[in-house]
Amino acid sequence: PSDPTQTVEPDTAQANPALEPYVPTGKTAAEIVTEITPFDAATSDGYKKLGAYSLVKGAFNVNSTSVKAWEALLRTNKNMAVANTSGTDQTGTGTPFPGVKTPVNDSGADTGWDGFSRLTDKEIWDDNGLNPSDPDTPNDPTDDTGLAVEIVNQVKARGPFMSISDFVNRQVSSNTTLNASGALQSALDTLAATSSIKTSAGGLVPQDPADTGWNGVPILMGDADLSDRLTTEGIAGDIRQADVLRALAPRLSARTDTFRIRSYGEVRDADDKIIASATCEAVVQRLPEYVDPDTDPDDNEPWDEYDPAAAPADTLNGMNQEYGRRFKIISFRWLDDKEV
Repeated sequence: PSDPTQTVEPDTAQANPALEPYVPTGKTAAEIVTEITPFDAATSDGYKKLGAYSLVKGAFNVNSTSVKAWEALLRTNKNMAVANTSGTDQTGTGTPFPGVKTPVNDSGADTGWDGFSRLTDKEIWDDNGLNPSDPDTPNDPTDDTGLAVEIVNQVKARGPFMSISDFVNRQVSSNTTLNASGALQSALDTLAATSSIKTSAGGLVPQDPADTGWNGVPILMGDADLSDRLTTEGIAGDIRQADVLRALAPRLSARTDTFRIRSYGEVRDADDKIIASATCEAVVQRLPEYVDPDTDPDDNEPWDEYDPAAAPADTLNGMNQEYGRRFKIISFRWLDDKEV
């Protein structure tokens, strides 16, 4: 804890399951704990260093255009029970997306003002949602529906995303299809899974669709007349992008640091015929520290940056300026022809 007078019981303290500690060569776990948890709030710089000692397990790239990958991520908490304010677990089928950590008890009246909503498997991905009477069509994505499908459509329309902020926030541009909301919220709006809940809860259109604002200037970019928004927007039974991000954000990334690299080589004879060939595969991981952490280690830590205006002793050495972060080979193997 940042407050030295506050205690945490070891038996009840829970670490973030999406993270695992990273202890670089030359340091111990005890040294890292001392380094990132000083009790002087005025001089503490642990927030700058924490990322250098943490790795994300199973990071998910928001630039993915795989519907099945998004489906698997969105169903992570499928059928999970959620504790409510009465201290009991609210159970149900489907994937829950509560708006708060501990939601108000569900009255059972299905008014949308209490409890929370779950997305069914088909609302997340339906292989033939546009043709429900037909058999599944795994090789035909044109009839697929669901939130995973809509997210992929948004990624294709807006990506690649340079950051999580780029993914979450709307695009400030003249493109009215992209500037009303971010990729995730736009996908939820297209899915409209909770539109009936908002309507039954008494939702009204807050503005006359014919009124475009002063002197014909739209009041809001994108959905200028607010005809797709109701006054019940954001009630407990609604699912907004913040609700989805609360469950997924710890694993989201716009650029992951583990890569699979394949290389091919061949030998040809004098007649230019291939007489031998080989393909290899390496899994490499980019680590927080620089290529050379040993030369002048005080100024070549992972959180140090190149500053051309600083004295040579206060900046990264030339090797780290040139090559940046260190890569580690996690695995290496030769591939058979049938694997290529």
